[in-house]
Amino acid sequence: MDFYIDSADLEVIKEHSKLSLFSGVTTTPTFFFRQQVTDSESHIRSIIEAIDGFIHIEAMGSSCDEIVEHARQNFQISSRVVSKIPISKQALKAVRILKNEGIRCNVHLIFSVSQAVLAAEAGADFVCPLIGRLNDIGGKGLQMIKNIVSVIKHYGYSTKIMASSIRSHEDVTECFLCGVDAITLPPKMIELMFSHPLTEVGVERFYNDMVINGHVEEVMRQGLDMPILDAQCTLLDALIVMTEKKIGFGVIVGTDNVLAGIVTDGDIRRYLQDADHNVNNLISDVMNRYPETADAAMPLCCVLEQMSRKRITEIVITDNDSRPIGFLNLHDLLHLKTPMGNHEKDAIQIGKSGVVMPEVKVHTV
Repeated sequence: MDFYIDSADLEVIKEHSKLSLFSGVTTTPTFFFRQQVTDSESHIRSIIEAIDGFIHIEAMGSSCDEIVEHARQNFQISSRVVSKIPISKQALKAVRILKNEGIRCNVHLIFSVSQAVLAAEAGADFVCPLIGRLNDIGGKGLQMIKNIVSVIKHYGYSTKIMASSIRSHEDVTECFLCGVDAITLPPKMIELMFSHPLTEVGVERFYNDMVINGHVEEVMRQGLDMPILDAQCTLLDALIVMTEKKIGFGVIVGTDNVLAGIVTDGDIRRYLQDADHNVNNLISDVMNRYPETADAAMPLCCVLEQMSRKRITEIVITDNDSRPIGFLNLHDLLHLKTPMGNHEKDAIQIGKSGVVMPEVKVHTV
């Protein structure tokens, strides 16, 4: 099975070529137009440099001679260029001539078994049936491709069958099952082939378990994220720092930066409900002087259990000298505690409905 990238987007081609999965690229004049290509030959050379394998390029013409001349020009760019020729009487005459000259041809815009057989008889290296295009007019694209494979293989033609105009996972799967020789895929379809809801569930679960089994130091917030407050600051100062850090609590330090306590925005709100209190009062009047702490080397699962048992949403991480070096906020860690993410819900729904893959359509030419 040969996979081709159905695109003229040079960046996309370069990205996917790194995977070493593709046998080349297929293009159309429409793709070149969408990419606003003004120098076709230069763009073709850039594609050739970007990826190994065959590059399928259009060879147009209203007569046999014009088609042959265009295909020869393509071949002069590189021997790796395959000329794509829309099927017609003149096209198949040209294929005969080009075959004798050693120039590869892909006869495309195939929509019937008879067209495919005529192209194979003329000596085409590839025939390219368009599944999605036939479906668009109420035809049966997948049945067409199955029939073409059956007939071409039955009569022993060496012509390769390249399925194109792929719109869904079903198209891809049926092409695999019926035995096509090659399939050309739009970039969006390539991306979808790598995914499955159950794969996402597995990756999410393994990642969560890996993090939970890790240590506090691997996930704690520290450095500039620390909402450090001096024990002599006012409530207003504390609120300003918490607002800037976008966090609902402050870590208060005293002499030698030793942990003196913590304060939450909830503590401050409750304190200010008393008419005798105001924001110019010292934070030391409000702070919790005996906060829960943890060591950076502790297993994360133990600290989460500690936070759950104490019913707290923040915990300060201190060193051996009781200096704060970081903190954990439960809201930052909620995704690690989620037993069922969106991917898993999707997968369960898929399982209930008996659908193997989500119905995803990719609209392309």
